Amino acid sequence: MLYCLVLIIMGGCAGSGMAGSSYDWHEYKQSYSTMQSVVQKAVKERALKINTVRETEAGQEFHVIFSQNTTIDNQDVQKEQGEMILQKVTEGTSRVRIENPEYHFSIPDHERVDYRRILFPQIDKLLKQKN
Repeated sequence: MLYCLVLIIMGGCAGSGMAGSSYDWHEYKQSYSTMQSVVQKAVKERALKINTVRETEAGQEFHVIFSQNTTIDNQDVQKEQGEMILQKVTEGTSRVRIENPEYHFSIPDHERVDYRRILFPQIDKLLKQKN
């Protein structure tokens, strides 16, 4: 009985998108170097703070960790941290994945921020302006 319950829970987590999958990636016909500046600009234009930027040693992956800022007792505090991952696919193709903050199950959906919904349209807008 317990074994069945564990399998049901594991299957539910896998089906709910908790694990990363290929549908999370958006592919762009832009160079990796172009997309590095575009993703950073998209974050800044949506009034988010870039906390960390790092690139892998091989230069094939670029990570931008960002968050919303709020003020508590006159001090800036980060909240709802997200991550944008840029990967080089080929010389003229890159792909981007955006990770939303993890929330406790008790936080209702309407109180959760969806950075994918906010940032992918901003990236598309910036690329249209470039062309």
